[in-house]
Amino acid sequence: VIALAKDVPDVKGDEGHGIRSFSVRLGQDKVLALAQWLLSSVHLAAAGVLLFGGGGGMATSNGRFLAAGLAVLAAESIRRERQDVDAKKPEDSYKYYMHLWKMFYLSYFTLPLLR
Repeated sequence: VIALAKDVPDVKGDEGHGIRSFSVRLGQDKVLALAQWLLSSVHLAAAGVLLFGGGGGMATSNGRFLAAGLAVLAAESIRRERQDVDAKKPEDSYKYYMHLWKMFYLSYFTLPLLR
């Protein structure tokens, strides 16, 4: 997902060098929409597994509920941040790309909650 979003701000450079990235082939808006969908889906799937996937004694732990809640909030944040992005403006798409990184880091910080 990060690799997809990273190419969006530099479509002109890719085109100029003959690089046929997804952003060049599909268009910047479609690639950002795909990145949003993929990362939101993964976060929501993780929340579903955490809440309903079983897992023995951890199934009802506070850490598991907190991690699931954070995953849902991350998915919503990914969706909400995308609404204001004009994919054709490199500064907008780069800002969104950096937001996606923040959501990745949030995911890593929730791992200790699952121990």
